[in-house]
Amino acid sequence: QAGTAAGDGIVVEEGIAQGRDITVRQGTVAGQGILIGDDGTGHGEFIGSGTGSGRDLSVSKGTAVGAGISVAEGQASGNGITVNDGELRGRELSARKGSGEGVGISVDHGTAQGMGVKVEQGTIAGNGIYVQHGQLARSV
Repeated sequence: QAGTAAGDGIVVEEGIAQGRDITVRQGTVAGQGILIGDDGTGHGEFIGSGTGSGRDLSVSKGTAVGAGISVAEGQASGNGITVNDGELRGRELSARKGSGEGVGISVDHGTAQGMGVKVEQGTIAGNGIYVQHGQLARSV
């Protein structure tokens, strides 16, 4: 529609596009199989708002880096991470609100650190810990 395009299978409404199978609504894109809402760079990404880098990323708002990451709001870094609100780093993490760091962590509210951790509310650090409310720092 408006702007500059270079490559195959590119659709540009506004901005600049470079690569293959790219759709750009607004902003600048460089890569392959990218669907961008606003300003993104990477491979196989869908971005609504913010910045994305990696493969199979879905970002509505915020920043995502890694593979198989879905972010509604906040920041995500790692593999198989889902973030609705807050910040996550690691693998197989799921967070509704708060921060998580480690492997196999699920956080609804609060902060989690470690492996096999699930948090409903509060703060956790350790392995195989489940907390509904409050703070826990031990292995179970």
